[in-house]
Amino acid sequence: MNRITPQDLQPDEIWPLRSGDSACTGSAHVYWASGQTQVRRPLVFVEGFPGGHTLAYLLAVLQQHGLMRSLRERGYDVVIQGLDQGAAPIQHNAGVVEACIEALKARTSQPLVVAGMSLGGLVVRYALARMERAGRDHATRAMLTLDTPHRGAYTSLAAQWFAQNFAPAGAPIAELAALLDTPANQQLVMLWLHDNRALRSPLRSALLREFEDLGGYPQQPRRWAIASGRGDGARSFPAQRLALDWQDRAGNAARLWTLGEGAPARVAEGQCEGQTLPELDVHGELSWEAMPGGQGRYLESAAQCAQWLGGAPVPVAVPLSCSVPTVSALDLDLHPLAPVPATPPHGNPFHAYCVQSRNHPHLYFEPATCDWLLARLQEPATATVAFDPHDPDFLRDPYPTYAALRRDTPVRWVEPYQAWWVFGEPEVRAVLEDAAGFLKADPARPAAPVRPAVFEIDDYLAPGLFAADPPWHTQLRAALQPDFDAAIAPAAAVAASVAESLLGDLPESGRLELVSAYALPLPAQTLFQLMGVDPQHVPVLIGWVTAAVIAHDIRQSQSLRLAGATTGFALGAYFQGALRAPPVATPDALIPRLIARSQQGGLSADQLQASLVSMAIAGYLSTTFLICTGLRHLLEHPQAQQALLHGGPAQERALIDELLRLDAPAQIVDRVVARDCELGGIRLRQGDKLALVLGSANRDRAAAERPDALRLDRSGAAQLSFGEGIHRCIGEPLARQVAPVALRTLLRRLPRLRVQGLPQWQTDPYLRGLSNLPVAWG
Repeated sequence: MNRITPQDLQPDEIWPLRSGDSACTGSAHVYWASGQTQVRRPLVFVEGFPGGHTLAYLLAVLQQHGLMRSLRERGYDVVIQGLDQGAAPIQHNAGVVEACIEALKARTSQPLVVAGMSLGGLVVRYALARMERAGRDHATRAMLTLDTPHRGAYTSLAAQWFAQNFAPAGAPIAELAALLDTPANQQLVMLWLHDNRALRSPLRSALLREFEDLGGYPQQPRRWAIASGRGDGARSFPAQRLALDWQDRAGNAARLWTLGEGAPARVAEGQCEGQTLPELDVHGELSWEAMPGGQGRYLESAAQCAQWLGGAPVPVAVPLSCSVPTVSALDLDLHPLAPVPATPPHGNPFHAYCVQSRNHPHLYFEPATCDWLLARLQEPATATVAFDPHDPDFLRDPYPTYAALRRDTPVRWVEPYQAWWVFGEPEVRAVLEDAAGFLKADPARPAAPVRPAVFEIDDYLAPGLFAADPPWHTQLRAALQPDFDAAIAPAAAVAASVAESLLGDLPESGRLELVSAYALPLPAQTLFQLMGVDPQHVPVLIGWVTAAVIAHDIRQSQSLRLAGATTGFALGAYFQGALRAPPVATPDALIPRLIARSQQGGLSADQLQASLVSMAIAGYLSTTFLICTGLRHLLEHPQAQQALLHGGPAQERALIDELLRLDAPAQIVDRVVARDCELGGIRLRQGDKLALVLGSANRDRAAAERPDALRLDRSGAAQLSFGEGIHRCIGEPLARQVAPVALRTLLRRLPRLRVQGLPQWQTDPYLRGLSNLPVAWG
């Protein structure tokens, strides 16, 4: 291994770590990537048995063939995690790894690579699997194990016999015996010597059962393994080889053999201070010392102990022997002398693995292995998480899938939509804030198509605010915003009046379907009243908008999509007529205001028509969805109900922010790439279509600590449910006024309100809303 200099020993940061469920502790020695001054792309290496190794030793492992330098030059921060009690049970030290993961999650939004050396690999495997089982986000995109004994290690039975029987003769030998009998070593070894019998430790049996209960391995990250042994299945030496033959003048003697095979075979015999020791014979085992694998020095350690007793060098015929069989390091269900397949066979837990050209000491690897690992790390993310955006289970609860996709492929091609879907918060926010690099309107789309697509309602309209880019967007927004803000100023009072009228004649049954009876008509009637629409027209407009929204779902039948396109034309015609022959309405309403603005030359009639159609379609359904999803959260969190009913404006705003963050009504917004660029490791070309998944970005741990919890004390980056940048939704203030009134009135008027029945979710992944919500009260 490479020589370590004093400069190498100086980490950039050191963090103390403590398990949350045991007394185990550790530390993280952090070496930033070249040119960096903080952690950004961490690669964690967890040390192995028995813990407490010197930093020089751990660095020497990672400095082989310049690996650590190469990692840092490629932008990885190397985090060496020590275990202060590495001989404690693996389950206990898993908590230290979890603490390290949480510390890294607090410092970076980038996915982690977590590796374990030897026993450290089992600790990492257990920690990640346990976090998944508990529903905790470990943010790990890849797990690597370095010569980890997944199927058990072999600690020479002859060496165990020597340490146990000569322990009374001196402290160094007693220390070795105690180390070999620690809980962690019992969990590691295939054969544990107890009462002069070779058996499987109950601690190992219990650990294997726990792994089985946890699913064996974490399922979310990519899984890679490196073995320090060869992969051709070649035996190193014959079975039952005499490894040590020693005696001294004080009456001490020992003969130690490697294991035999098949028939009972002698493994150890000897005397301690003239007293004959119990012989050790082992029945029917493989000669593990001769198997391909990472090499240990246990028989050499016995010779050193013998030298300490007798004072003279003791030759050992087998100084190195197999400690971690190659088949164990790769968790292969093969005979240890079988050649290792070039790629992991079906049923193997690893996505990729690597062996050496010959057997090396434990944790040693060849230059080609370093190249293999660097290649794995540089691979673009591949889709390992199945994703069907129309799967009913996904539509009911998309957030576990979003979390897996953020780790797996934060930018992913989704074939049915012919678009790159963007799941990570940093990537989504970057696109939203870059209005020049990512456009709302496709530059390749003709301004006035001769034969527009039959299902594309917007193709029949002039570019309105919702489909415009600068400079048109800047002019339209500047013209629309003042009149829109003034028109919606009384929204809370209007919504309160509408809410009271809707709840004025409740059914005696104490039950109703909330969407059709309240959540849909309340914001719709409020919006259309503020716009100045004739109240008699409102039910028809609601029907048209509903049909248009249903048609957006690409899985709907052709007849429904055609019906939606037809109602899109109807909406366009309606607002064209409203602009030419305004309904009788107060001059403070939106349509009269915009007509006056148009007459002053601020807006064209076509732009007004397109903007009003967009407002009708998008202007109230977000509030409808927010009322329904928000109510479900409120019913599950009584303290949030109290904040809404009795809190002040700050608490109300914090609550609405949380309800929007947890369930963005518009889950996805589209953009078009304006120029070639890279996003989330994916090379994008001009004209590529992006679907920005706001619902996923809002629950990214980069945006919120404990992102799946409802909390009213959040700080930091704002939720993205209404977008960000110059295209932030113009109707956001309207939803923020109407939704609290709707929810507060509902909770006050209907005591002991509860969901009674099975809610039905929208089938369009672009939307997060309920189409049916049965409730009861009283």
